[in-house]
Amino acid sequence: MIYKYLFNVRVNHDVVIPPFSSKVSRTLLTSVSPLYKEMIESTEPLKPFRVTVLKKSGNPVFKGILKKEETYNFSFTTLREDFSILQNPSLKKELWGAEFQMELSKVEATPNIEPSEKRFFHVRFKTPTLIQPPRPRRTKTNRFILFPYSPFLVKSLWSHWNKYMSHIKVGSYLRVLYSLREVNYEISAVSAEYGSNTIRGFLGWTTFELKAKKGSNLRRGIDVLLQYANYVGVGKSRSIGFGEVEVIPQDLPYKPKDQNTFTQIDKKDNK
Repeated sequence: MIYKYLFNVRVNHDVVIPPFSSKVSRTLLTSVSPLYKEMIESTEPLKPFRVTVLKKSGNPVFKGILKKEETYNFSFTTLREDFSILQNPSLKKELWGAEFQMELSKVEATPNIEPSEKRFFHVRFKTPTLIQPPRPRRTKTNRFILFPYSPFLVKSLWSHWNKYMSHIKVGSYLRVLYSLREVNYEISAVSAEYGSNTIRGFLGWTTFELKAKKGSNLRRGIDVLLQYANYVGVGKSRSIGFGEVEVIPQDLPYKPKDQNTFTQIDKKDNK
């Protein structure tokens, strides 16, 4: 079972918040869920929850000023049923010189994820995404790639899924590379501030075509994992709001509003 809690947040006067607004979401959550507070102190990788950044009208707010007259929101998704009991569904708390008011607005429960049987998957990367390839032995530093290569994308989801769900097999990196192919994309490298650190990731969108044989375990596995990303995100630091995505299974590939750039490239390549 996957649980998603949606919260509304208001402030009593304009206030400047620190970079990467999931710090606000996480700080408020620690006051209503002792178990969440305990879990975030754990060094265990692949945590069973995800907290998003603050949003205004559906758009991420990464930093800056929260306005008194606005209502912001964030979501908390968890795979743990014992998170379903929050001590206080509403809260008022003093932070950064302002009073924050948080209220639980909605709870959603998803019992399982079924294959969509669609051919194309449009993926929107809504917050900076940190995709990390496998590290060589004895290498301790992180290395993030600035494009959503399908093997690394799927394998990051596969690792998280297999830790908490019934196991899925998707084969090797090469098998995924040839089974899930990019057909269009618009990706930009971005810098994200988190505390005193500046991290390079990417934003944008990519449309993938799933080429694996219909009815195969590989096709069903990739299909389910891509949909799973809607709940837990992708890549590193997803539990604190990085790598939030929206995955839309489709019968036909996504067509961007401005086709001129892509049309010119296609014509040039066909000469």
